[in-house]
Amino acid sequence: MNRITPLESAVVKTISYFDIFDYPLTSWEIYNFLLFEDERGNDKTEFSLSNVRNTLQTNENLKSLLYRKDGFYVLNGREALVEKRHKRYVGNILKLKIVRWAARIWGIIPGVRMVAVCNNLAFLNAREESDLDVFVVVKKGALSFTRFLMVLVSILFFTRPSEKAQKNGLCLSFIVDESSLSLKSFSIFPHDVYLLYWTATLTPLYDYNGIYEIFRRSNKDVLSNLPNCCSRKSAVLSVLPSSFLKRAIEFLATPLTIGAISNFIFQSEVYMLPKSISEKMNKSSAVVVRESVFKTHLNDQRISIENEWQARVRAVS
Repeated sequence: MNRITPLESAVVKTISYFDIFDYPLTSWEIYNFLLFEDERGNDKTEFSLSNVRNTLQTNENLKSLLYRKDGFYVLNGREALVEKRHKRYVGNILKLKIVRWAARIWGIIPGVRMVAVCNNLAFLNAREESDLDVFVVVKKGALSFTRFLMVLVSILFFTRPSEKAQKNGLCLSFIVDESSLSLKSFSIFPHDVYLLYWTATLTPLYDYNGIYEIFRRSNKDVLSNLPNCCSRKSAVLSVLPSSFLKRAIEFLATPLTIGAISNFIFQSEVYMLPKSISEKMNKSSAVVVRESVFKTHLNDQRISIENEWQARVRAVS
């Protein structure tokens, strides 16, 4: 193999990352998620969509490393992933419909600013047995009361994940208020590739007053290595609670989001946390519980994912 160019290296790193999740990419997706790591000295036109597509089709190094089928690119020996992506896409349509209905109802709740699908469901690649992961932004200072109402709605109208059954349960394990939009503090590496792609693939279903774009601007540092990455705002629901109704409900609920009542709700929620969460609370970036952040990712796999990604890149480079 000839010495690889910066563009070839970026393509290999990008495809290798999504290979961890059994997810082949189209040429557009490779361009959109193309990972730049300290490539500042290179001509950015080298990484244009036309050059990416031309390189994929003609570059001998990449031809020896990649397999193309139905417009998707995978690492050699991983051809079966194309069929898996087709099957998962079909199965994820129902999952997405459930979250969209939940987002419609949650959107009425005072304090809710954004509801976005995340993890594998964000790119319609969740396993059949998986739950439905969402990321939520709420009004500054209203996290405890808003989360309480969202959980209540989930219990009354939908399914919540449990240790015995995860499938299609709505998982509210990551909520922040407007004062904590930047996710950089949750990084566990100087360049946390998982957090980078997690942030980039967030797909908003409910977006109040353009909070999604504010969120993206707040995470410019996190997304800096993905300069081609486009906004995913097109998935936002077309039918939303009216601004007047939203403001009216929030005005009436204001006494419940401030002062002693809000603090009581917060302390009650902390008290009711399962022991598995309370024991790890605020000891790492995986489980963070405070008045502006509620993050309970007990199974934080970022270290193993980073190691797997680096191993894949080394194996094919």
